[in-house]
Amino acid sequence: MPATVAAGEEFEIGWTGPDNRDDYIGIGHVSDTSGGRMWRNGFQYTRDGSTLRFTAPEEPGQYVVRYFLQKDRYAIAEAPLTVE
Repeated sequence: MPATVAAGEEFEIGWTGPDNRDDYIGIGHVSDTSGGRMWRNGFQYTRDGSTLRFTAPEEPGQYVVRYFLQKDRYAIAEAPLTVE
């Protein structure tokens, strides 16, 4: 996963994890700490592959990519993402 992407740019996120039923990876603004809702900037289920394709948010800023366990919507991993 790149650390910086251009607004609206497509990029890939590779991940490793438990891949439980309905686990997902989502992108959210760094100030959004709510794991209980699907992030408005997109999410994809881990069952769709170990490399997922996302489109960066249109609004530049600091974001975070998180791996969520669907069972309790708890983030077990995260990485920063800067959108320029």
